[in-house]
Amino acid sequence: VDNDLTGVQAILKWLSFVPLKKGASLPILMTPSKKLLDPIERSVYDPRRGPNPESVYDPRLLLIGATDAIGKWRGGLFDDASFEETLSGWGMSTICGRARLGGIPIGVVMPESRTVTTTYPADPADADSKEKTSSQAGLVLFS
Repeated sequence: VDNDLTGVQAILKWLSFVPLKKGASLPILMTPSKKLLDPIERSVYDPRRGPNPESVYDPRLLLIGATDAIGKWRGGLFDDASFEETLSGWGMSTICGRARLGGIPIGVVMPESRTVTTTYPADPADADSKEKTSSQAGLVLFS
């Protein structure tokens, strides 16, 4: 985050996914009339159904939605603007985070379908050590 205020907002949003205390029910977001904010039944944007179906796409588009080839907004699997990705720089071949589906908080683990480049920094304790870069195939979990 860029500043303290943004950091506090991020913390509060993150805490909105967890119960108030151990054993409490999940914090489900609803309207004042007890309706779900986003319907659970929805059409999900599929980036493969476009002008170039064989192209490699960002799998996050399935989660959050995107504008299609004709300029129309297509929603994703989860509620609008609810997906929060975590640890994006650590396990680059896996997408992890939290989101809401019909107001219900859930955890997300999804494989990255594109090839990712990983950089291994040089070891400061070894004078002969050099930074290394390697490509990792998509849809594979690396440890």
